[in-house]
Amino acid sequence: MKITKDMQSEIYQHLESTYPEFFTMKLGSFSQILGGADTSIFAFDLVSDTLVVPLILRIYRPEHTSSARREYQIMRGLYAAGFRIPRPYILIEKLSTLDRACIVMERIQGQLLSEEVLSSYPGARSDQLIREYMKAMAGLHSIDWSQHLSFLDSDGVSDNPQLSIDYDLSKPRRLAREYDIDELSQVVEWLEDNRVEIPEVCLIHGDYHSMNVIVTKDSRLITIDWTNAKLGDYRTDLGFAVAASSSSELNFRERMVSEYETATGKIVDDLDYFMVLSVLHNVFRIYSAIFDHRITGETEDTARLFRSEHSNYSRYIVTITQETTGVSLARILNKIG
Repeated sequence: MKITKDMQSEIYQHLESTYPEFFTMKLGSFSQILGGADTSIFAFDLVSDTLVVPLILRIYRPEHTSSARREYQIMRGLYAAGFRIPRPYILIEKLSTLDRACIVMERIQGQLLSEEVLSSYPGARSDQLIREYMKAMAGLHSIDWSQHLSFLDSDGVSDNPQLSIDYDLSKPRRLAREYDIDELSQVVEWLEDNRVEIPEVCLIHGDYHSMNVIVTKDSRLITIDWTNAKLGDYRTDLGFAVAASSSSELNFRERMVSEYETATGKIVDDLDYFMVLSVLHNVFRIYSAIFDHRITGETEDTARLFRSEHSNYSRYIVTITQETTGVSLARILNKIG
């Protein structure tokens, strides 16, 4: 995707109309930094003689306008609540020059948490980063979502927390039936048959891992990518984060759980269940990447990522799903290699 001059002009007009202080500034060049199945992300600057404002342009697929609107609402609520995220500047529900929705937000300067931890392990620096990571997660889970993000409770999940599992399983259940995926149908059935009691829900990120956290030069942790934020059990975030970290050569499960318990005063139990529940969507994406791109709408680019750069992660989450549920996923594992 290329950002044309007409698109640049339209984006600037929206920024200028919302933020008059940008009137004297000019747009710098746009460079694509990520292109995935759902969004394309570009970096650009607003520049004056004395100031540079680093920004991100996140462009959504044509059918995902509602996702853009929802993510922008979530970011606005989180920013108002004081949680450390990129500042959301504007939502454009329809770029006339592209017929897509987009969000312009602050571009955070720093390194991915995953890179910072691995480069400093073992040592005090990596220990401190993991501690701050779990504190940030605990802080998110403690936000009073009813004040800033009450729209997330449109289905009444706060009154019936067990519904959060139903919602998490609804799409996997439908896909497994629609595409006749026997082994993944069995995984869904196991999760239904072995439900864990959820006493209450909180605000969760839904895709919490160390590649969605940026460490700034002054060691602040900024959490990005709020597409999947929702109300659910806190262990969904923790389980997903543990699974992501454990797919590397280092296993931080014990340390992460301990730090989370220290930050919250909770005792974390049944984490294996939530690890499987939280990675189930990605297991379906891996299956789709291997056997049928239509299932979850994979592209050649995302399929390549699961087969190559993310092959260790793919193998790990399929393996833990198999080991936890007892469902054989050998056909998938053999294809991963």
